[in-house]
Amino acid sequence: MKKFLKLAVILFCALSLYSGSVKAQGTPPVKPASAGDTYIPPVDKDNKITHYATDDETVIDDGYAVPTYKNLSKLYWALAMFDLADNDAIDGFLIINQCDMFAKFFNSDFELESLREATRQSIQKNMIHFPMKFEIMIPVGLDRYNIGTEKFAIDPRSQFLGSRRLEVAVNSDFGAVCNSILNVNKYPRNFILSLSRPLTVTDVPVDPEVAQFHIEQQEKEAPTHGYRGMLSKYNRVAYLRLTVSMNQFKGYTKPDANSSPLAEVFATIDGFEMYGDRDKTLLMYNQKMEEERVAKRAKSRSVSVPQGQLIESKDVDAGGNVILMSSAKNTINKASPETGAEETMRFDMPSSQAPAAK
Repeated sequence: MKKFLKLAVILFCALSLYSGSVKAQGTPPVKPASAGDTYIPPVDKDNKITHYATDDETVIDDGYAVPTYKNLSKLYWALAMFDLADNDAIDGFLIINQCDMFAKFFNSDFELESLREATRQSIQKNMIHFPMKFEIMIPVGLDRYNIGTEKFAIDPRSQFLGSRRLEVAVNSDFGAVCNSILNVNKYPRNFILSLSRPLTVTDVPVDPEVAQFHIEQQEKEAPTHGYRGMLSKYNRVAYLRLTVSMNQFKGYTKPDANSSPLAEVFATIDGFEMYGDRDKTLLMYNQKMEEERVAKRAKSRSVSVPQGQLIESKDVDAGGNVILMSSAKNTINKASPETGAEETMRFDMPSSQAPAAK
């Protein structure tokens, strides 16, 4: 018995240290994420957001986590999807986060029970620090740049028009977890965002100098990135970074009979940025840049400029649609009044671009 108690104490300490590596919302990360490790694929005809995240990416420096499978497993506990008394839920958490320990003690009934108890205590202690704020990277195709309005139009294939639901496939459905386990019971690898307000994105304001640089860079890189033609007839791609807060678990859902279950979660868009590359080295747009850009144009024309508004779920038009890519009244993009409120935007990767399962 002393041996089992000693084992439980050791495992509890180990799990506490491990869980503590995910910081509380808004706190600095232990290690800045390496955005270059994330593969962000294009959009196909089925419109399904897909981007493959690595476990090296934990929390970005602004407090938003990358939705890796490990981070999602913690989110599910933070959203109260499971009961601490549920051994299946505990085992699933161990499989995803502590594979070696679970495999080591799987055939030892007493040691496994001690491991489960240590895990229960660790989850209960660290749940307040589990991430509930995430970044979602979405590849979008760009159309022509309008020199007069200083905006890139978004290719119609990438536009959001009053979308309320976003299916986000950030983790591959292929490949085993913990050596040989294909599906972890109760832990969906991917999810659907059920937004508090519809999302509309039809164009993006960009300074002329940045726009010209991006066009030239895309022209140089186009031959090595054939998928860009799927997003834009001009082979121009940018990356919309949505920052979202997960608020409540809605339920499990399956888009079709052959799909893996997804977790549908009520969420709020906190903000957004647009980058010219998936490594996030070329910032093309954020709220502060837009306010400075509009103020500069207004000053050159000697006219007054309305104050910009922080883009949150309350930033909506008369139809109740979230307005992105706008910080002042003269830059608002209107949503299509004909778009259905329950439309689900989906993005996917062509099979030739999908990374090989590890």
